[in-house]
Amino acid sequence: MDLFHAYPGHRTVSAPRCTRLCTSPDAGFHSVAAQPASERSHAASAAGTTISRAASADTAGYFPTLKDQIERAGFKPDRKLQKCLNSGYLRAEVEPFLEKLRQGEVSLEMPPPARDAVIEEARRILAEAERPIETKQMLSMLRKKVRLGPSDQDQFFYATMNEERQEFVHLVGAGWWLRRRAFMGRTFPADRETPSYHDMVDDEIIAIVRQAKCPMMPDDIVAGLAKRRIAIASSDPIVYLRRMAIRRPEVVRFHGKGYWDSARPWQPAGYVPTAKKRAA
Repeated sequence: MDLFHAYPGHRTVSAPRCTRLCTSPDAGFHSVAAQPASERSHAASAAGTTISRAASADTAGYFPTLKDQIERAGFKPDRKLQKCLNSGYLRAEVEPFLEKLRQGEVSLEMPPPARDAVIEEARRILAEAERPIETKQMLSMLRKKVRLGPSDQDQFFYATMNEERQEFVHLVGAGWWLRRRAFMGRTFPADRETPSYHDMVDDEIIAIVRQAKCPMMPDDIVAGLAKRRIAIASSDPIVYLRRMAIRRPEVVRFHGKGYWDSARPWQPAGYVPTAKKRAA
């Protein structure tokens, strides 16, 4: 069988054509390549240090932790060998990993604390995202790579993001984002009030309407937003625009005619802005 073995507390090597990982109280784990049985036995008992001398400082470990370290790296031991108090791993699966271990590309050290792992993965996800990510999707993406604390609870994520609010921000109506990364032409300093996604969309709509030469119908506004790669966070854009015209004095709605810049007169509708509207 082409297996790597981890033995508890001794260096016995016996199976032909087999490489084994061995542990002992005074050494890390050892690699004994395919050799005649006598040479393998001598190499195993002669305290030959680790997989390679160059990597010994990084890869050494003792049996109580070595098995867990290997499993944490993603390798499950053979169940039959476990009954003999051995831990065997398929050569084809573990050998590429050991080569990376020799080169210093990977490590068997303990992983960073759960909090640090969540922060690092959240940072990576948001740095690659095209737009903010909703909480439910964010939790799902994180769990593909890391565990959310010892009990893997959503609350661990919320607490971590709150503690790291200098770096992460939640945009209401959109999702999680990095404060220093621009979205819709804005960054989000921690010392300033964070606008909601609806506020940001409203500002974009107002900018579009102010550039129009005549009142704009809802479909035209939605198309203008689409050109800017902005979506209205509502299942009914028409209702959203009606409510927006109520909450934002910068826009006025002409029934059946569309939306218009409230600071400019519109003769066909007999509209003349008040002093308050002109100042909006």
